[in-house]
Amino acid sequence: MALHLLARRVLLFAAVAFATLVIVDATQVMHRPSTYKDSPRKFATADVKPQIIHKRSGAKVQAAYFTNWGIYGANFQPTDIVTSTLTHILYSFADVSPDTGNISLTDTYADEQKHFPGDSWTEPGNNLYGCLKQMYLIKLANRNIKVLLSVGGWTYSQDGHFSFVTDATKRATFVSSAVSLVENYGLDGIDIDFEYPTAEDLAEGFADLLTSLRTAFDNLASQKGDTTPYQITAAVPAGYSNYALLKVPQMDAALNYWDLMAYDYAGSWLTWADNQANLYGGARTNVSTDMAIRWYLANGASADKINMGIPLYGRAFEDTTGIGEPYNGIGPGTLEAGSIHMPIFHSPVHRFLRI
Repeated sequence: MALHLLARRVLLFAAVAFATLVIVDATQVMHRPSTYKDSPRKFATADVKPQIIHKRSGAKVQAAYFTNWGIYGANFQPTDIVTSTLTHILYSFADVSPDTGNISLTDTYADEQKHFPGDSWTEPGNNLYGCLKQMYLIKLANRNIKVLLSVGGWTYSQDGHFSFVTDATKRATFVSSAVSLVENYGLDGIDIDFEYPTAEDLAEGFADLLTSLRTAFDNLASQKGDTTPYQITAAVPAGYSNYALLKVPQMDAALNYWDLMAYDYAGSWLTWADNQANLYGGARTNVSTDMAIRWYLANGASADKINMGIPLYGRAFEDTTGIGEPYNGIGPGTLEAGSIHMPIFHSPVHRFLRI
């Protein structure tokens, strides 16, 4: 996903419940255990039947991605997050090794080292700083907010990064490292953004991975005497060719939420201008949010688990006569060419040339 920073893209989730916050001991984050870099602990992945988490209170979920690179060019810091309307923050993105299945952070400075106002430069020990400490502080101040580590994304899904899902041993390594990261950083769960499982073995392996992760998280909660399940979410595609092979019933049993990527239906990769987040229709892409949601529901997804992603940015097309027509250029954009971000007041998001 071309995700930039939390302020620019928000996922608004309706018809689902407020998530309950997992209370985490402060030493897990503020002062990490000396063993935090040791090999991940092994947790059983088959002893507990994955529970189906389906009861919701009818309230909405409102989540947003925070990207660790947003602190640089966009200068959007964790302290800039407006938390009053959020229930979830997806901290993005971690990477995964295709050779081992191990999860790793992608920017040590941003994630663990950057000092923010109030951070000490003289404290001894294995103190955590960076954006991950700020995520924990957000949780302390907002007990309704859950923070999940998002693994993958567009960049870290390329070049076979998720090929590990076809190997049971590598899946077990992923699960163990996920459990360790959740414990070490005081997180509430894991979000997986695999773009995309478009082969049968990848789709099967992805579903098996989610099942194993759910079982491991349930075992962890049981060992800790915690009655609140850890959360697992998956960013899933809205284009048929990318979702056609998903093992929806098996995935649904393991997931708390399906986060539908209801955006980027059109852009510079097309030769014509089109809607990039249309609810219905679509001039020539044959992709729409309505069509995607209907498919997931028909194939076994729980309606109250589906969250619709809303892009707070527009895709620009220049020198065109309109939707469905050729264009010539995409313009400079806000943070990247062809992409204009909120706030869009007085911004030339779309100019239709009438002839």
